[in-house]
Amino acid sequence: MDIFTIITVLISFSAVFSFINYRYFRLPRTIGLMLFALVLSVVLIVVGRTGWDVRDQATELIQRIDFNRLLLQGRLGFPSVY
Repeated sequence: MDIFTIITVLISFSAVFSFINYRYFRLPRTIGLMLFALVLSVVLIVVGRTGWDVRDQATELIQRIDFNRLLLQGRLGFPSVY
């Protein structure tokens, strides 16, 4: 998978979980997303123990991201909604 596919899947999962959180749990947004990240991390650990080599793929993906460019030109380039 390339970086855009992974980002698309993560955003889709976040949107679905945000809807479930809004509809059923009614947790604050930040706590709901933190819980989502925790659940996703546990799922990746369990999948990694079953034999699928997730750690090497995740390490390679993270090393390809230029965080300086992502933060300065990506996130900080967008106006804040709040």
